[in-house]
Amino acid sequence: LAELRMLLMELRPAALAGPDLGELLSHLADGTTSRKNLAMRVSVDGRTELPVDVKIGLYRIAQEAVSNVVKHACATRVAIALETQGQAVRLRIEDNGCARKALDGLACSPGLGMNIMRERAQSMGGRMQIEQTEEGGTCVLVTWPAGAESATDE
Repeated sequence: LAELRMLLMELRPAALAGPDLGELLSHLADGTTSRKNLAMRVSVDGRTELPVDVKIGLYRIAQEAVSNVVKHACATRVAIALETQGQAVRLRIEDNGCARKALDGLACSPGLGMNIMRERAQSMGGRMQIEQTEEGGTCVLVTWPAGAESATDE
């Protein structure tokens, strides 16, 4: 059912406009765990009404980040956190995979997915940061609006 829900959202992008972002991220996690042996946790702290283009942009960034984890990271866990701080929204996707290889490759030539995520964040007025976690995994952090105190870039 989770896989079918994800497929329907891909086939009908308008379906992304209705639910709130926390619900969309939960569907993403459910659909991913139904296909892969990957523990995923979604946490939502606070709530704000986002413009539809920002909500869809953040969802697509999370979707690409999770896809990268599945394809490249050899991770067993992924945590997706959505936080609202005043008017700022922060989306964090963190895994326990092998970031060193991914970040070394990124320094040489970022992949198409990473470029698209960064462009998507910038097009909606947000900022994206990618870093290695203490565990050795990867953390993708997107902050919208870009003027928020916590918004930093690489």
